[in-house]
Amino acid sequence: MPYLPILRRLLESVDGALGAGFVDYDGETVQLVGQFEEYAHRVHLACQGIFLDRVKAVHQRQLDPPSSLLCVYQGYTLIIKPLNNGYFLALTLAHRKALSKAFRAVEEAAMRLNLDL
Repeated sequence: MPYLPILRRLLESVDGALGAGFVDYDGETVQLVGQFEEYAHRVHLACQGIFLDRVKAVHQRQLDPPSSLLCVYQGYTLIIKPLNNGYFLALTLAHRKALSKAFRAVEEAAMRLNLDL
């Protein structure tokens, strides 16, 4: 399945989107797009994978793991969407831009990616 068109569509459909990444269960980037320098973007995504794993571990005692995470940093906002088989999707936005549209777009992209996982 071609992942790049899914990520490009996600990035282009949300005002203020800066980068998107599709990451595997080991924190390795499968595909990424956006304005960030590639190595920095890969490191950023790997760190988000560690964060997601820690959140999942905390919620493992509960029956309902997180369906998505919203991280608000000083200059940007990040939506992390867990996918099937330990993969995840991340969308980085300019600070608090178009959040409702961004969540819908992430859900749509996640459905497409999950078809292949």
